[in-house]
Amino acid sequence: MNTNTRVLRGRTQGNTFHRLIVDDGIYTHGYRIVQFNVWAPDVAGGTDPEGYLSIKEIPSGAVGFDAMAADDGRQVAWASQITVPGSRSNTFSVIDPNTVVTQDLFFRNISNAVANYMVVIEPVTLTEQQGILTLIQERQQDDL
Repeated sequence: MNTNTRVLRGRTQGNTFHRLIVDDGIYTHGYRIVQFNVWAPDVAGGTDPEGYLSIKEIPSGAVGFDAMAADDGRQVAWASQITVPGSRSNTFSVIDPNTVVTQDLFFRNISNAVANYMVVIEPVTLTEQQGILTLIQERQQDDL
């Protein structure tokens, strides 16, 4: 594991957004998401947590708010846990490998129950040109 790797983890109530990274104003500082997981705090609780990471806070009622939507450019990673009674839990996680976060990063718990989350990120230093292009790409995601 990279020595600069950072872990963001916590627990959120159901149907909430949680800001994980706040823009530091330096567009050449970025983060690559290398791991994203969600899981229930109580394995016997019967809840199946699911959520996504996004580069923008998606307003309640907006397209993509309550869905793990790969066609929503604001969403960059998706994860869930499905528990089948009497067996182990199955986990699912997909991360867009092209995403470099230069501004804010949010976790949206779209399940009705409390969920644990863990996001592993690695810092990335961008050239001025790469930073500007990344900012432009993030702005274009607002057009949904």
